[in-house]
Amino acid sequence: MAGGYYYAFYYNVEPETVSAAFVLTGANGLNKFVIEQLDIDKKHGFNLRIVGAEPGELERKMIVREVNVGAHSPLQLIQSQQKKAEIRVFAPLLTSVHSLMVPAASSVKSIEDLKGKKVAILPRASAGFESINLELRILGIEMDKEFLLTFASIPDISKFLNSGQVDAAFLPEPVSSQLIFSGKFREILNLSEEWQKRFGVPYFFTGTAAYADWVDNNKSIAKRYSAMQIDAFRAIRDNPVLVEKYVREVVKVEGEEAIKFVAKRLPAAFIFEWNEKVVDNAVFVMEKALEFGLIEALPENPRDFFIVF
Repeated sequence: MAGGYYYAFYYNVEPETVSAAFVLTGANGLNKFVIEQLDIDKKHGFNLRIVGAEPGELERKMIVREVNVGAHSPLQLIQSQQKKAEIRVFAPLLTSVHSLMVPAASSVKSIEDLKGKKVAILPRASAGFESINLELRILGIEMDKEFLLTFASIPDISKFLNSGQVDAAFLPEPVSSQLIFSGKFREILNLSEEWQKRFGVPYFFTGTAAYADWVDNNKSIAKRYSAMQIDAFRAIRDNPVLVEKYVREVVKVEGEEAIKFVAKRLPAAFIFEWNEKVVDNAVFVMEKALEFGLIEALPENPRDFFIVF
């Protein structure tokens, strides 16, 4: 902790409080956990006030100004602008880490076998649904036409899959890893791997976002926030023991083999740098969404949505 106060003193920066929405579980929960464990916000000269949120609420809490910082996906940036809300992504956040899961005993071998069957997925308004929808379009699949969709929260999706109420489910990390390790379920499609295989770049799922006026009025804080995120993600990448601690204490996974299995897969959710190359990946998502008719038009310069310090 002393290092953080040294930073603030050396650069003549008074630590200021920044409020930010975080999902307290999953990959975003790991981000929060590592920041708190290592006092990374203090290192960068500010105090982070974390506000818990459900998936999909990171965007809303920021839009209604309940917090300074939230998250937006590439398509949500366009949607917000259409509603006259000028949002900017100024730091990295997550790649898409959704898996299509089926019971181990299921006769389903590929996504093609699921046509006409019940599939659970996150609600339409979520970044999760948006990314899965686009990633499947790349594979030539339109979910609404080919599956019987059940919309639910992540805990309910897991319950539906476990109880047999659905034939398959799209689930993110670390839930998908837990199901795989149990031996009771199989992963028949990893969407992030498919995107990477086809295009050679990660899928840009969400970035750390705020109103343009907040970023303009707090450039030093925003720059340090971005650096904090990168530090946290690299600590996740480079410190498996810390990730295992999160899986053990927060995710409540039991058994050392299971903990190591889940912890090994979790870092794939994060973006470890913030530069023009990463912005290219985000804009590429917008371009593909336009190609498949998920948006009507691109803004004149979509790169204006992103700020790289």
